[in-house]
Amino acid sequence: MNVNTGDGSNANLPMLNSRLHTRKFQRFDFPLPVEFSVNSDNAGIVHRGVIVNISLMGMAAFFPQPLEEGQHITFKSTLPIACRTAAVRWLKKEDEGSYITGLKFLDWQSYS
Repeated sequence: MNVNTGDGSNANLPMLNSRLHTRKFQRFDFPLPVEFSVNSDNAGIVHRGVIVNISLMGMAAFFPQPLEEGQHITFKSTLPIACRTAAVRWLKKEDEGSYITGLKFLDWQSYS
């Protein structure tokens, strides 16, 4: 899937729903540009990426720079759910300057 990354370039994003049947919450394809800051970055630099898919517990996103597992980020963009912070759970380098990153929402609360 080709998605505009918000900076004028396009990213070819893979579909990551192959593990759909093993997940607690269904993920939905949701190609949307997103802005975030890295909590360990004291300069408050705003980074950009593109959401690939999203669920109540987390999401996968394309980022042009690698993040570190365990690193926390804060979303500056409005998300389709109420969460604002997430932790990096995994990342996979797709090609030069292209990383698919799995994020777990940290401020998610059960409404059941």
